[in-house]
Amino acid sequence: MPRLSAAPRRATPRPLLAVFALVPLLALGCGDSSPTGPGQGVPIAVTTDRETALPGDTVTATITASPRDGAAVDYILVFVHGTIAGFDSIPFSAPGPQTVRRTVVVPAGSARGELAFTASAAAGGKSGSAEHVVRVDDTISPTIASATRGINARGDTITVEIQASDNAGVAVGLVHFGGAFTATDTIPFYFRRSGSGSLRRAVPAGADFARPLTVAVEVRDAVGNVASTTLESLTLRDDAPPAQRSALVGWAGTPVQYAGEAAFAVGDNLTIELDASDNAALAWVGFRLGAPASLADSVAVGGAATYSATRQLTIPATWRGVSSVTFFARDVAGHLTESTAFPLSVYGEVARPTRVADLAGSVAAAVYDPKRHVAYLSQPDSDRVLVLSTATMQYEPPIAAPGRPMGLDLTPGGDTLLVALRGTTALGVVNLTAATRTLDTLHLEITNDAVTVRAPSSVRTTSRGTALVALTFNGSGYGGQLLELDLATGAQRVRTDAGPSGATSSDLQLTASGDRTRVALVDVWSCCGVPARIYDAATNSFGPEIGTIDTYGVHVSTDEHGDAFLIASGLYGASLEHLRTFDPPGFDLAHGRVVGTTPTVMAPAGDVGYFAVADHYFALRLADGGVLEKVYLPSSSTRLLVVEGGAALLSLGATQAALVDLR
Repeated sequence: MPRLSAAPRRATPRPLLAVFALVPLLALGCGDSSPTGPGQGVPIAVTTDRETALPGDTVTATITASPRDGAAVDYILVFVHGTIAGFDSIPFSAPGPQTVRRTVVVPAGSARGELAFTASAAAGGKSGSAEHVVRVDDTISPTIASATRGINARGDTITVEIQASDNAGVAVGLVHFGGAFTATDTIPFYFRRSGSGSLRRAVPAGADFARPLTVAVEVRDAVGNVASTTLESLTLRDDAPPAQRSALVGWAGTPVQYAGEAAFAVGDNLTIELDASDNAALAWVGFRLGAPASLADSVAVGGAATYSATRQLTIPATWRGVSSVTFFARDVAGHLTESTAFPLSVYGEVARPTRVADLAGSVAAAVYDPKRHVAYLSQPDSDRVLVLSTATMQYEPPIAAPGRPMGLDLTPGGDTLLVALRGTTALGVVNLTAATRTLDTLHLEITNDAVTVRAPSSVRTTSRGTALVALTFNGSGYGGQLLELDLATGAQRVRTDAGPSGATSSDLQLTASGDRTRVALVDVWSCCGVPARIYDAATNSFGPEIGTIDTYGVHVSTDEHGDAFLIASGLYGASLEHLRTFDPPGFDLAHGRVVGTTPTVMAPAGDVGYFAVADHYFALRLADGGVLEKVYLPSSSTRLLVVEGGAALLSLGATQAALVDLR
């Protein structure tokens, strides 16, 4: 049998004829559809099991249609309206009186009103109707069983808890704050007959701590009955320090988020945003710049709960260097909040002595020979190794290197140059003590097949008297190998512990520390955490593979002892733990740039990093990212190399080599 559909309502019951207008009447012939009277239509009786109801109560109506002359009832229509609405139609075919019962639940959230049951029936071509109304009301107020208030240890949060009950259901609790501050909060009870609720209220900025805080509680049920009580007042205390949000505005025009954004040239304007608030009242807000800027400034706020202002300063030449930055705020109770920001870097645009040599053709790799003060530059497209004197910036006779020379390195004694010949299965060997530099080849024991054809691409010697040779292949992915060559005996073996299942990337680059004790193996053309691992010559073992910076085509450098590694703009420790990411002005690898071919290099001492940006480079203090200076180059750089024991920087570009004196 169909059941009544129900939806909560708060409207006053509509007139009977208006309700009937919602449903088309069945064809009744000449029957009478007005309320049944003596001797007319079909008599109908509507009764309920209660005459008044509370919100949430269940009400059952009984409807009986008693046709005269024993006629069969065709149907009974039942309408429910008022605090809840519904409709049902029940067909019949048997003769004589017929009865139906309908049960509804008064919504818990109903206000005062009426619940009406209207019924109509048809039998023997006649009709009749009747209605019964149940009053929905609640005259009993809720009861507050308990109400408490408290303040937390810091004195900045008020807690109020209420326990209440009601014969029909508690709708909501209201908490009124007055005195020290004015506010009203609500606690929903969801029309439960009994229950508890709580709220936490932060003491607002600007509260008057000299006045007590009053707390009044009231509880309401669905129809609006109220119970109330006033709790003992609270004495607020200021135990919370100020909130400090001051910041330097970087060269990008936004608050500094990276160290490099706090870098400025002499004469630039510096903007400082002071921003602080307190739960009671501020006394002072200011900032301090350490040496060499050596400046401090503050403003007396005068008891306001918030303070915001902007300071603009023109940077003098005396500020050149890296200065610490501290912001502070003190409230009237004496509580102090301090915060340190990224250091302020003031750099000069320095014109350093620079010598230039023309450079024909691209350079795949470069290594510096401190004994002979020359840089060896491999040029695979020209099958040669250029020899550039850093003393004269003149080229010495090149070394012919058939087989596409790629990676370069010197043996630990510095008297032999090793050349990875990408187009062969051999390693080039150049005796640097000979009167004429010529290249001999050393056959490498490389296993190839029809699918994978391996060849040397990168080489680095170690303090163990060995050379690590990265074997690449045509294509991409993992199919390369790392070959270990004993420089004394010529013995060779594949280091199966250098990569997953002994395989290495096609783009594996090797970078050794100055003392050859540690070698970084970096998959320079992988992304989203460039894979890298460290070889330790002392233990002859490889560390785990670790994801580093998220970029492609990275440049990798390290210091004299392999204590830190600079991968693109990311600085990593001896175990490849991330230390910090650098971002001098215009160098955007730290901001999500994907291709990281912009050159970077670390000084042998590990204290300074050089970051090329277009036609200039920035020198950064690696300890904190402070920008030391900006130096212009004759042309854009594609590779940087620190030479002369850290006294000079060699920049290689598309058409020029430039040597910058760092002394």
